[in-house]
Amino acid sequence: MPPVVLVLLAVAAVFHTLWNVLLKTSEDPLATSARGVTWGLAVATPFAAAVWWLSGTPALPPAAWALAGASAVVELFYFVFLSAAYRRGELSIVYLIARGTAPLLAAAVGLLVLGERLEPAAAAGVGLLLVGIWLARSPARFGPAVGFALLTGVAIASYTAIDRLGVLAAPPWLYGWVLWPWRRPGRAILALVVDGVGGRPIRVRALLFRSGAAC
Repeated sequence: MPPVVLVLLAVAAVFHTLWNVLLKTSEDPLATSARGVTWGLAVATPFAAAVWWLSGTPALPPAAWALAGASAVVELFYFVFLSAAYRRGELSIVYLIARGTAPLLAAAVGLLVLGERLEPAAAAGVGLLLVGIWLARSPARFGPAVGFALLTGVAIASYTAIDRLGVLAAPPWLYGWVLWPWRRPGRAILALVVDGVGGRPIRVRALLFRSGAAC
């Protein structure tokens, strides 16, 4: 793997950890997620538009549009499950389970559904990840957040598998940008979901306006 790829992965890991710390420490993780998606769209659009124009305004195949929509719907459930988990458990536990189980499930989907094959080194890495999750903390101490953290991991693995097909159907940068506007109308879908699957309806006005609905 080229060194620049390792550097980018390390930087992405740092930012992702900081994002999860922000969600955990916020008063309303679900509303914070909504604002994050809005700002992500606002920041990414100018760069994506410039690259799109310089690349000759390529069109996105219908299959890629459908995959992006499916990925965005799955990610809505990811936001709900992750928010519910952080309201019920510690960052160290929720992040460990959600992000640790997701690659294991994604590897299983790749092997069983997409027909991919793992090299011996990759298989060893998956095994070490499983052992690390088990040794990091006893399952008996996971508490009530474990169910939602596991559901978060399932959601991550699901939209990862969908996106794997998406980047094969279209230029990865273009497919990645299309995911952002698909997420924005998801506020209306989130309004139909019970907040944290715990009985409190989502405040529609809070999600639409506190998240910066001017996009």
